[in-house]
Amino acid sequence: MYEICFIDDTIPAVVIEDIDETKRLNSSNLFRLLKGEVAWGEEDVRKLTISLLEKPEWSVSAFTHPSFYLNAIENMLYRPDIIIYDWEYAAGDQDSATMLIEILQKTFAVIYIYSGGDHEEQIRSALTQPELKTYYNKRLFVLMKDTPDSQDMLLKQATIFFKNNFSFRFGSQLRVEAIKALDQVLVNLGSHDIDFVKQLLADGESIETDIKKFILEKVRHHLLESEILYESLKSINRFDDLSIREILGIFITKFTTKINSTQINMNIPHINEKIDDEKKEIAKSLWSQRIYYKPSDNLVRRGDIVTNDSNDRQYIIITADCDLSRFWHKNYGFINLIPLYNCSRDADIIKTKLLMTRNMSDLKKQLKGKKISSLTGKIPGISEGPFLVPYVIINDEMLLFIGFPKEIISLEVAPPDVKNSAKERQGIPLSYDQLNAFKREMTISEPFVTAIVQHCISSISGYGTPDYNSAIQAELPEKLNDLLV
Repeated sequence: MYEICFIDDTIPAVVIEDIDETKRLNSSNLFRLLKGEVAWGEEDVRKLTISLLEKPEWSVSAFTHPSFYLNAIENMLYRPDIIIYDWEYAAGDQDSATMLIEILQKTFAVIYIYSGGDHEEQIRSALTQPELKTYYNKRLFVLMKDTPDSQDMLLKQATIFFKNNFSFRFGSQLRVEAIKALDQVLVNLGSHDIDFVKQLLADGESIETDIKKFILEKVRHHLLESEILYESLKSINRFDDLSIREILGIFITKFTTKINSTQINMNIPHINEKIDDEKKEIAKSLWSQRIYYKPSDNLVRRGDIVTNDSNDRQYIIITADCDLSRFWHKNYGFINLIPLYNCSRDADIIKTKLLMTRNMSDLKKQLKGKKISSLTGKIPGISEGPFLVPYVIINDEMLLFIGFPKEIISLEVAPPDVKNSAKERQGIPLSYDQLNAFKREMTISEPFVTAIVQHCISSISGYGTPDYNSAIQAELPEKLNDLLV
């Protein structure tokens, strides 16, 4: 269903007392105005309203003045797909061209100037202005009310435009899905007071950036996995799976830039109150929501935490998404995973590894009272490499895992059957239909997954330079102290 909007001061909203002519007039308001003896200022507008209300594919709204429409898009989540714009308004108002320019700049919609023939010369002259010329015949069109069958012509043109124009065919669904994603983030955060959320998600100075990242990642995942958007794009013959991911990626990048450049007022004093056991559980739940998500599709992703059903062991997939999307063409059927050990179930296995070169008493001493600052933060008392994966929910139980990057494994996945040529496999992504010994439990969100993968690769490949000898190690701080302190 598409949203179509009239902006016309001949709509007689003022005659019914409980209809506010300064607000958006919905379909129910318009039906009431069409009944009985209510006189419309122009018969063409009345007939067009009737035609639109009779069509189930259109949701119809109206405003009696452009300024009321501009107020609505500033203060409400209202965005039409098509606007039918009357040209002439009461004397003393801003001129019609200026108001139209503002609407074009603030609204991604197809706009039809629908006016009487006596204004045609004035309209054509206004369209030579650079600000209007930019949009003319792209998403700004003119149709005179006295053109024969103008109502039918307008509806026919609008239908053709939406059928053939990618941006408008896809834009309405994209807008709805983005709002759904934002609503879901707010639902997850909304049960907690804001200073508590602030305290749990970030330190004081980084709260705005952290909340933006939290919101953006959840919106990103929702849009990339939306079946509605996928089916809409898939219905356009030129879009295959790879093209769909690319076009959604372009939108998400632009959306991210816009959100990051928008200032969010988070001027809330930091609270240093002690977190009790109940709040600690809430904190763990919030961080679990932040770090992980559960995709709705069947595609294998980098950052998937998977269980091998044959041995009930868990792993993180670290193969790049771009390789997974053309798996047999780019990876020749091999996928890379890091084994994870359940810190409860596999405690003895983990201790055996850690005590190869350490005493238990030393390990306890190094761990006691220490903090782990982040997902890839160094575990106290343990050499560089191993990392914790906390708050993973499997079968309704919140679990803690530890990963050892140097235990990386590669598995070969048999290629799928094809009907004709082996070339058909080039664009086939890896799904859990092919990786059928594994099931996905959760997926690690950005920026966490990139940090973990980079940490693992660095641990596997090794990096650094030889240590200075003891004399140089002592001399350099002394020199720095003499110069700077």
